[in-house]
This record gives sequence, C-alpha cells and structure tokens, in this order.
Amino acid sequence: MVRLAQLPRSDELKTPTLIRQPAPTLPTSTPASLEPVTLTVMARNLSFSPNSLTIPAHVTVTLVMRNEDSGVLHDVGVNVVGGGRTETCSGPCSSSFVFAAHQPGDYQFFCSLHPEMVGELRVTP
Repeated sequence: MVRLAQLPRSDELKTPTLIRQPAPTLPTSTPASLEPVTLTVMARNLSFSPNSLTIPAHVTVTLVMRNEDSGVLHDVGVNVVGGGRTETCSGPCSSSFVFAAHQPGDYQFFCSLHPEMVGELRVTP
C-alpha cells in the first residue's frame, strides 16, 4: 500500500513574509565634463612645431594646422580611431578638424604629403 503525505490544511499555512530591500542608490554627482580643447601646430620647413602634443582621453579636440611654408601644400592628420585629417592647403594658410581620442596611448600626427613630417600625440587616461 502507498502512503500519501498529508498536506497541511489551508488554515495551517503560514503567510510568507516579504522582506523589502532598499533600492540601490546612484551617485548624486556626475563626473565633471571635460572641456573641448584647441591645439595648433605650425607646418614650417617640412616639420611640425610643436612636434609633441598631449591630450586627455574623451576630450573633443580641434586640431589647427597653420601652414607657414609659402607655396607648399600641407595637411595634418592623426592616426587614432575616429581621428581624421585637415584639408590640404598651400601656405600661408590654416586648416582644422575636430576629433576625440578615446583610448589612452601614444599615436602620431602627420602630413599625408610629406612622410618625414611626423609628431607624437599622447592620449592620457
């Protein structure tokens, strides 16, 4: 013979207790936003001045190239993801573009027309 377990009567059942957990709190302050930056490099005598730039990651940068080589075509570009390049212009002239570097590291800025024109772009955390 099979014995069945006896179930409690409905008046014997205990009401489950609901335990409320406080909702997680979010920070009340947001990180300070980083202000956009404008940097200028001069293209002169087939080189850049300055030849080293440092920017913080995630900042919007306007990179201005001032071509001081009369009658010589120059531009400036950066090799970061999402970077870009200015329009080419014949000096004296100026050209610019906007970019943001999101990954810290060492990169280059360069003239696409003159391979010897290279500078260092350092992106800090």
